[in-house]
Amino acid sequence: MTSHPKPVTIRPDVWSIPLAAVREPVDLEVIIPAFNESSRLPRTLAAMVTVLAAGSAARPGWTSRIVVVDNGSSDDTVAAAHILSLAGAEIVAIGCA
Repeated sequence: MTSHPKPVTIRPDVWSIPLAAVREPVDLEVIIPAFNESSRLPRTLAAMVTVLAAGSAARPGWTSRIVVVDNGSSDDTVAAAHILSLAGAEIVAIGCA
């Protein structure tokens, strides 16, 4: 007999998301996993920002965001994402380690 997992019911009174993790909804959210990517991340993010900006220009009201998920990097991965977010790009860096 095969056992199937029971469906999970999420109840707000039992399960909660920290406020820092709650973000405004967007049309497209690009998730970029990263580990020690400070040397590559600026170019990657700059290219992605350019593509998403073109999408926004072509579709008025269309929104997007880039989320960099840092997996415990020991370099400046998070700082690289933060610098571009200061320039006005919709970039969020979160940790998962």
